[in-house]
Amino acid sequence: MVIIFGAWSLESCGVIARSEEAKQLGTPMGVPFFKIQSICRQKKISVFSSNYALYGDMSNRIIHIIKQFEPHVECYSIDEVFILLQGSDVLDLNTYLLA
Repeated sequence: MVIIFGAWSLESCGVIARSEEAKQLGTPMGVPFFKIQSICRQKKISVFSSNYALYGDMSNRIIHIIKQFEPHVECYSIDEVFILLQGSDVLDLNTYLLA
């Protein structure tokens, strides 16, 4: 069971991601750590701070790879992009995306 918090200090942050098992135990999104700290200890839920520098780096790497296949990329957020395939020479989308 895993919960990820969105800050460098667990005392001043809220839940931003939870494993399915942690969800089933009733751990809500956005709640500050201090409000569920005892549940985490009792249920042996692993707690981690997010690593935005690493996440941003990985996002940039993925976007770079996508742009090698299709230059028309719109970055919507750190983990979402849109690609424009209209007018592309792609005939078989499955082959193109799995290349």
